[in-house]
Amino acid sequence: MESLKWYISGAILIAVFVAIGLHFNLFVSPANFLRSTANIKTIHMPSYNSSKYYSRGVVSYGLAGDLASAVISRNASNLTAYQVTTNGIFGCVDIHSIAAYTPNSPLYVSEYGAGLQLNINLIINATNGLSYVYWLQNAMLFNTSDDQYQIMDSIYNLSFGYLSNISKNTLFGKGNNAIIYVSGNGAGQFVKLSSLSSPNYIYTQNEVIRPFSNATEKNGKFFYLNFTAPWYNYTLPFTYCPIIMINSTVNSTGTYPVANFGYSINGNSIFYDNVTFAIPSTNAYLLVTPYKNMLHITALYDAEFVFGGEGNNQSAAFTEMNATGMWLFYQASNGTFVPFPSLYSSGADTSEAATNLQVTQGSNYASVGIGTPNLFSNMTLHSSEYNSTEYANVASWIEGK
Repeated sequence: MESLKWYISGAILIAVFVAIGLHFNLFVSPANFLRSTANIKTIHMPSYNSSKYYSRGVVSYGLAGDLASAVISRNASNLTAYQVTTNGIFGCVDIHSIAAYTPNSPLYVSEYGAGLQLNINLIINATNGLSYVYWLQNAMLFNTSDDQYQIMDSIYNLSFGYLSNISKNTLFGKGNNAIIYVSGNGAGQFVKLSSLSSPNYIYTQNEVIRPFSNATEKNGKFFYLNFTAPWYNYTLPFTYCPIIMINSTVNSTGTYPVANFGYSINGNSIFYDNVTFAIPSTNAYLLVTPYKNMLHITALYDAEFVFGGEGNNQSAAFTEMNATGMWLFYQASNGTFVPFPSLYSSGADTSEAATNLQVTQGSNYASVGIGTPNLFSNMTLHSSEYNSTEYANVASWIEGK
């Protein structure tokens, strides 16, 4: 297996349950509403580029209707809009086969690599009157030549500009502050996980990877990155359900948001990282809405559960794919998990992509296989599938925490 010596997964386009006795203090009452876009001044949709590859899976943009036609025509008048604020999301999928081979992959990303990401934006309204936006990612990384996987989570600050910095005093979890380097000609992204002495080397997990003379601290941006270790073997088929939950911790100085990252594999469930934001807050929640975007990077407030490359902007060429029973849910105000009102087949807010995956509507779920990519196809997941054993087990586990 090619060892993973350097990594960045899911860069935003411009990314053992240790809290014993943790309880979920809901900051907000999750709600969603539907309304016609006819009286909405601005509806933000994914951009359309016929030469671009997209990630593939199930995605909520806060829109319902023929999104494929709307993104091509740039006319949202026939779409219906909705908004979801919630304290938790999770997706599930049954993976029966998966393999990828992508020659000329980006540096330090395996040519046999692939990824499956759960992504959403966290809104933090601070007591100082400012609002912060953080992009949360919970991902499974694959080396499909060795049938191995690794789990990672990352957090990017999208609050005030193009990939704003995250201070080492802002986030506290199992991970490290990493730095994105861009070469002198603007090509490539590089990561330093540990703050070592020389700015002219790329580091990860305290290993020097290679010299990079153009790298300087001032052309990098810090973000949060955590890998589980080591790589684990997988046996097909298996069911994978990633989870992101928002909790709070309270002390004498205020209330602070906590992002909890977890997953379930074949019914074995765990929260593997819980990240506290050192931002005294009035409330915090996960948001899906088409009514605004992050203008400085044109990123959307969506929720994505998608297949793509392993990392570093890789567009993976899959040679095998059979994934069924793909779902995406959010936590309602009563604590139960319900489906998003509508889902689409293409993701727009991660730079990893798939060149040849097709998402189809099954009788009760979405399926992903090899085929001609279908652009933003609309899917409806039916209620009978929500009562599956795996869904019930995962939902019951989360709701019981």
